Amino acid sequence: MIKKLSVKDYLDCLRKTEADILYILSLSQSNSLRKQGTVLFISQILAFAIYSAASFVLVRLIPKSDFGVFQQFNLLITTIVPVVGFTLVSSLYYFYPANDEKTRKQFVLQTYFLLLIIGVLCCSALLFFKHKLLEVLKFDDLNVLPVWLFFSLAVFLVSSISDNIFILEKNNLTTILFFPLEKVAYFIGIVLIVVYDNYSFTGAIKGYFIYALIKFAFITYYINKHYGFVNTEWNFSTIKQQIKYCFPFFLANIAFVASNKFDKIMVNQFINPEDYAVYSVAFLSIPLLANLFSSVNNVTVPKLTQHLANQETFEALALYRKLVFTTSSIAIPAVIYFFVMAPQVITLLFTDKYESATPYYRIYLLVFFFTMTSYGLILRAAKRTKEIFYANILAAVITVAAGFPLIASLNMTGAIITAALATILPSVFQSILEMNLLKVNLYNLFPLKELLRIFLISLFPVVFIILISQTINSPLLALLASSTVYFPLVAFAQYHFSLTPFKDQLDRLKKKIG
Repeated sequence: MIKKLSVKDYLDCLRKTEADILYILSLSQSNSLRKQGTVLFISQILAFAIYSAASFVLVRLIPKSDFGVFQQFNLLITTIVPVVGFTLVSSLYYFYPANDEKTRKQFVLQTYFLLLIIGVLCCSALLFFKHKLLEVLKFDDLNVLPVWLFFSLAVFLVSSISDNIFILEKNNLTTILFFPLEKVAYFIGIVLIVVYDNYSFTGAIKGYFIYALIKFAFITYYINKHYGFVNTEWNFSTIKQQIKYCFPFFLANIAFVASNKFDKIMVNQFINPEDYAVYSVAFLSIPLLANLFSSVNNVTVPKLTQHLANQETFEALALYRKLVFTTSSIAIPAVIYFFVMAPQVITLLFTDKYESATPYYRIYLLVFFFTMTSYGLILRAAKRTKEIFYANILAAVITVAAGFPLIASLNMTGAIITAALATILPSVFQSILEMNLLKVNLYNLFPLKELLRIFLISLFPVVFIILISQTINSPLLALLASSTVYFPLVAFAQYHFSLTPFKDQLDRLKKKIG
């Protein structure tokens, strides 16, 4: 049961500045979360840069149509893995911090072996249904690939546990090293094999397979060394607990993946591989922003779980508001900047052959105004995974129902609108459920006043970057000049109006320097 707060509690919460709330939560806990979040963010920045570099190099090595086929294979893997993974890895965020060391080991080991069993079964099934599946998805070009390449599904599924285990262990050294080195393996595997394989998409997919094998080998070695396969005990009670937690979350994940991937599969019926290559670029995202969300969310969920388990509703609400404020202070100006400078970003990263992706990229950027709320974290932390399922099912039904006519009539424009709906609708529905859970309204759940002020501050310097973009023809120089003007102006204004997340630390640093 979640303890209902009094009116006085909420009024006190609203009167407090974000810095005051952070202080109430205990500086030691905040510093710990901040340190872990910073380490993870830095690690993922490096990983993102290396991963993105592989795509930027790849579009320059292989034809546009081949890049589209490679993206189809990538879509196939990233669609199947979240579905067949049964959300087992995500469940560790709930079970790992809530148990003693022995039970933690048991959950990690049983998650590894369950993923291995599921992966082998799914790949075996794929042997029999591969041609039919690819025919339905209109991924006919993938039929030329050897069957063994599809086993990257199994190894990728099992190795997905590595994305979470180091965070839960709070192993900062391994975290900061693993993610970048993993992407180095990806970069080398993709690029070298493409060159070796006569610059074709088959080489890129073979490189993808080698990368998946390396990642699988490493996490297998790591878990055996630190948890010990010989110590594995099959406790059906803990398996039952995990499955009970996962099942509604798994159904919710299927609904989310179905609606989230629907546009990419549906639009493939109406366009050729070259057009699909252009469409895939629209999901470039904003460099570093998605990594920020992932880093902050992953280190916050265990703490939210503890607060809600102890009925510390005020602390959970304050931590969540701080989380939204922190991510939004970076996300809002970033979205506005990349929206304005989208043509230069696309051209610089993917060459002018992909400039036609600009309007689709701009539409999808708007999704970040919703994902910056980190929706669903409170429901996950409160073990309300059934409610996530209901929200995602409703969102999926609406998305698919709207997607059919939109994509059929507008093709890629309709598809990108459908893709945006697939993320926006779950965020709206899950936020409503979280308000009901905490017995709060929209103004209590989110720091709306601060978000509006950040938005207005971020709009102010836009006139400067528009002038720069129209004056400088070189995409690289335009981005360098505009970012040098825009972001310092926004940062200064945020600091001046006390909208900087860690203003207290900056003030102390300023005093030391002064």
